[in-house]
Amino acid sequence: MLEDLLRPLDPEARQDLGFAPSALPGWWRAIGERISDRLNQHRSRVREALDWPVDDTWVDRIAERFGRLPEPAPEVWTAVALASDDARIFYITQCSDLRAHEIFRLSLGELTELMPVDIASATVAGLMEAWSLARGDDDGVPVGELVLRNPVVSRPFVRSGDDQWYLFCGWLPFHNPFELVERVLDGHQRLVAAYLERRATFLEERVASLLERALPQAVVERSILSTDPADGREYENDVLVRVSTYALIAEAKAGRLHADARRGRGTGRLLRDGIDDLLVRPSEQAMRLADRLGAADGPIQFRRKANGTTFTIDASDVRRTLALAVTIEPIALLLPRLADVAEAGLSARAADALAYNISVTDLELVVDLLDHPSEVLHYLSRRTEIERGAFLGGDEADLLALYLQTGFNLGEHEFAGTYELDVTGLSDPIDIWHYAREAGLPAEKPRSERTPWWDAVLSRVESRASERWAEIGVTMCNVGPAEQKGFEAAMHELRRAVRAGDRPVTDMLVFENGPPQRRDVFVGVIAASPDAVERRRHYDGAARAVLAEHDVRRLVLLAWTPVPTDLPYFALAAYDAG
Repeated sequence: MLEDLLRPLDPEARQDLGFAPSALPGWWRAIGERISDRLNQHRSRVREALDWPVDDTWVDRIAERFGRLPEPAPEVWTAVALASDDARIFYITQCSDLRAHEIFRLSLGELTELMPVDIASATVAGLMEAWSLARGDDDGVPVGELVLRNPVVSRPFVRSGDDQWYLFCGWLPFHNPFELVERVLDGHQRLVAAYLERRATFLEERVASLLERALPQAVVERSILSTDPADGREYENDVLVRVSTYALIAEAKAGRLHADARRGRGTGRLLRDGIDDLLVRPSEQAMRLADRLGAADGPIQFRRKANGTTFTIDASDVRRTLALAVTIEPIALLLPRLADVAEAGLSARAADALAYNISVTDLELVVDLLDHPSEVLHYLSRRTEIERGAFLGGDEADLLALYLQTGFNLGEHEFAGTYELDVTGLSDPIDIWHYAREAGLPAEKPRSERTPWWDAVLSRVESRASERWAEIGVTMCNVGPAEQKGFEAAMHELRRAVRAGDRPVTDMLVFENGPPQRRDVFVGVIAASPDAVERRRHYDGAARAVLAEHDVRRLVLLAWTPVPTDLPYFALAAYDAG
């Protein structure tokens, strides 16, 4: 992703700075891999030394490989090691640490060789100068502020001599890549302007592309203009997605929090201004259009900014709207939940008026891991609800891992207001899969827990893409594996009883799912009549009867045939009350 973002800057940067910015991520990766290889070799050499017999040459062999502790005398260490296995292991590991610094040491020649494209060594030295601290240099940061203002975040190398550097750890450049890029562009105004413009274009393109990939049946529009009849003003929206009866509005904001705000300094005005730019204004843009689409009952005309052409959406076909703000940097990690942002006075908006915020990298992770379009819509819907509450805590990957396990079927505790569940660390399976894939290793992708039958039903709903399929699919995603099994078992029993004559063909089962605050109702029937009109009357009658008895706005009806077939269902439809 970083390479795609930076590639258009390459020609001008090569001319002005002597390097291609798009090569930096590959370079950092190569540096990290070199350090990882050395670390593995070091561990192997230590393990080998642990098998050496303790004899008169033992201390000398260790000294030749790693070095020697200055005190006490070698014969003392030999005697201690013979008497205690813990002392033997201690001595080897302590001696091995004398060479451990070499793992992270990089020479100018080595750094130049690791760059994936040709580059002059003097240019590499200039890059390293921008990203390095000297030994003992604290960059002017007081000790008491090191946690919030750690200079290593933006200068992760330590300079040792004119042609040698140490990296604290291999992944650190990717911890804050944007600031590293900006440090080497600083002072080159044309490149800085091109970089900032590219960030905005790239993010909008990437968000549209991700949503198009996640929702293949969707129509995706970018950079659209429309006039709000409420005030007669023309407004712009970054990405509008129409899929089934859903409209998803995504505002792509490539700005960034001020460095001081990111590190805990100046958190008053600086943080409020950053939240206003990256969360509040995008929320207003997205939710303004979402409200219009939800309230209107006729056509709304839009104009494409790129070429001036127009298109129309019939708002009466839109039954569900979603609004989200997508940032290029993960600012959501630095902010509390939407409810906390509002309550803390960091925004004048109430939590319900703020859009769920997600970074583009986290959005890509969601798209990569969720196999069904319905899941993506369901996840974004539920994340919006969860973000406005105070029930769950954790970063996006942790919450995504919880979703894969539970589908966010969290019961009534979500609404009780007396519980707070911290899921930090739950993303380990996702992390393992992600890093294995990055390394080209085989790894099993974490997936949502779903029974084979329920997954087959969902797949058929999406492949047929009949009217209101997304609403049905999202409703199905509310049902957990245990409830899926229960519904399937009840359908088998209903079919058996109808075929045996133990229950009338007009009988049905009613399956309720979820807490009262967001309850779903499914109705199961057996379509016994060969006549299509009679079957439709059967479905309609069953749906009306259940809607009359249950306080729900909508239900999903599923029909099986009396005799099993290869299809997971015979008929499926959504019914509304009233």
